[in-house]
Amino acid sequence: MNMRKKMIATVLTATALVICSVVYINNTTNASISPEKEFIKQNAINSHITNHKEYAQTANKDVYDKLYKTWEKATERIISKYEKDFDKKDWELIAGPDIDIRFKNMLSGQEASAYSKVSIQAKEAYEKGDFLDCVLLHKDKNKAKIAWEKHDGKIHIAHLEKKGSDWSIVLEENIE
Repeated sequence: MNMRKKMIATVLTATALVICSVVYINNTTNASISPEKEFIKQNAINSHITNHKEYAQTANKDVYDKLYKTWEKATERIISKYEKDFDKKDWELIAGPDIDIRFKNMLSGQEASAYSKVSIQAKEAYEKGDFLDCVLLHKDKNKAKIAWEKHDGKIHIAHLEKKGSDWSIVLEENIE
């Protein structure tokens, strides 16, 4: 019987040691993630997310109104050229500087990065004297058109499409 008590005591002690070790390791691991490290970790996950006022609220009203007229002109030229394939009610007009807060903030980091990369490629067509761009974003969020009025009055349009989590330019053109 004495031997049996020793055996039970040994098993209970070993079990208690294992449980205490697990609890200790778990607590020290969680404790080692400081609030600052947790903040950094969360920001790394959402590093593409930005926050600012909409361009219309920060730009000079006269400048914004002039830009908005160029964006409407771009939209009208797209409608003229692509009558059957472009229904204005299916597209949201977004000022170029607002695409992050109006669209990219809702994407995963990978998708936002892919969109940014293609957007930068499209904007390589900017020339001195060109107006600020706008984005026409399709309601399904899988198509976009980056458009701006060029210094010579033509409208530059980069047609973008999303496949999976990747974005690509399917066509770039200048419309008279």
